[in-house]
Amino acid sequence: MTNARTFPDRSAGRRLDATALARVAVFAAIVAVLGLPGGFTVAGGVPITVQTLGVMLAGAILGPWLGALSMAVLMALVAIGLPLLAGGRGGIGVFFGPSAGYLLGWVVGAFVIGLIVHASGRKPVPWRTLVGVLTGGILVIYAVGIPVQSMVTRLPLGETVLMSLAFVPGDLIKAVTATIIVTTLVRAYPRAFARVWASKTAPVPERIR
Repeated sequence: MTNARTFPDRSAGRRLDATALARVAVFAAIVAVLGLPGGFTVAGGVPITVQTLGVMLAGAILGPWLGALSMAVLMALVAIGLPLLAGGRGGIGVFFGPSAGYLLGWVVGAFVIGLIVHASGRKPVPWRTLVGVLTGGILVIYAVGIPVQSMVTRLPLGETVLMSLAFVPGDLIKAVTATIIVTTLVRAYPRAFARVWASKTAPVPERIR
C-alpha cells in the first residue's frame, strides 16, 4: 500500500504533512534564489530571467499539485511585498504589470509539467521530462502570459507574440537543463522525488530505496 507521504502530490488538496510543506518551501526558495542574478527587460516590459528553470524543476520533481502549490506560495509572498522576483521586484503591483500573466502561468505550468512528467505514476524518463517542461514550462506559460501582456501594454496580440520570441532560445536552454537535472536525480538520488513509481512490467509499485 502507498500513503500520503509517499505520494504527497496526490493528497495535497486534502492534507499536507511536514515533509510536503518543507518540499514546497524549498522549491519556492529555489525559484526566488534563481532571481538573484536579476534579468534584463525586452520590449514589452517583461524581464528575461532564469527563474522559469525553477518552475520547471518544481513541477518535474514535486509533481503537479505540490509543484503548483510551491509556485502559489511564491506568488503569495511576492504579493505581500517580498522582493523575490528577478531584479528585487515584489508587491501587489507586479500582478497588474506586463509580466502578470507569466507569473500566473508559473502556477499552471508547474501543474502541467508534473502531470506529464509523472504520467500514470511512471518513473520520469528523459523524453517525457523534456516534453513536460517544453509544454508546461514554455507553451503553457506563454499561452497565459502573452494575452495578459498584450492587454496591459495595449499592443496587438500578434506583435506581442513576435516580441515574445526573444524568450524562446533561453527557455529552450532551460528546458534542456531541467531535463538533465531531473534525469540525473532519477538515477543518482531518486529519494528527491519522495514517491513510489509504478513498475513497467507490473501494476505493483516499486519502492524507492
